[in-house]
Amino acid sequence: MTRLYDIITLKGDRREISVYEVLWEHEDVTSILTRADLQAPTTSRIYLKYKERQLTILSDTRGVLMGRHAACDLVVDANLVSRIHASIAYRRGKFVLLDQSTNGTFVRHLDGQEVYLRREETPLWGCGSISLGRTTSRDQQELLIHYVAE
Repeated sequence: MTRLYDIITLKGDRREISVYEVLWEHEDVTSILTRADLQAPTTSRIYLKYKERQLTILSDTRGVLMGRHAACDLVVDANLVSRIHASIAYRRGKFVLLDQSTNGTFVRHLDGQEVYLRREETPLWGCGSISLGRTTSRDQQELLIHYVAE
């Protein structure tokens, strides 16, 4: 006997793949909520604004890189910013910010809560600010990236 365990996407492939669990005994089986049961809001795009540059990321876009390196999709040239500092990827119906830096990334959501990431990730929802290498509460306009997720 089997049951649907999860739906995932593999690295380098945007297609969804169903993962099944093989059940040896029918008793003592945990029920699993489906995506329809969870009714989690999904976002289909996120807008980034850094200085005069605006970038729209759609759910079917590959990951977007942010950092000092010229090959990044969003170049932030400051001494606290790593060459490849952070990225934004779309996973499981939401955009996720992944920090890959030395100094970390700060995310301030609309409710005012600031999250510090260092080699970690956090989902992005609503609107807020991202600061590469320094807290968003300091007056560092050269580091602030504003976002709106829809």
